[in-house]
Amino acid sequence: MVYYGYKVSIGELMERRLTKQRQLIYDITMTMYHPNAEEVFKKVHEKYPEIGRATVYRNLTVLLEQGLLTKLVITGESIKYDTNIKHHNHFVCTKCGKIIDLPEVEIVKVPDNLDVEYQSVTFYGVCPECKLKIDTK
Repeated sequence: MVYYGYKVSIGELMERRLTKQRQLIYDITMTMYHPNAEEVFKKVHEKYPEIGRATVYRNLTVLLEQGLLTKLVITGESIKYDTNIKHHNHFVCTKCGKIIDLPEVEIVKVPDNLDVEYQSVTFYGVCPECKLKIDTK
């Protein structure tokens, strides 16, 4: 895995013990794009039916706490997990629900006396594919 420009293993990033199940859940999650916990569970369960739902949910929480995933809260949706841990923003299509990563930009000038640790901006609108469908009707 490449972590902020450095090639490292998940084991080097974990503060807690890296179990085989945690590694499997992490590897599968990394192949997905903004999945929710249930989507991760279904994908894990397809390959490893012996791994239960609680194990997947618990390990997603651990991976989140360790900073290997970020939480994405979208209005009207279940919590999503983002494998892109660099700071960035999102665009959500209000027609199809597609989530698109956008680069982080400073939208508001923050007063100098405030120490911002993180910003999260989500734009809502219509993606190009849905716009095309609307325009061709």
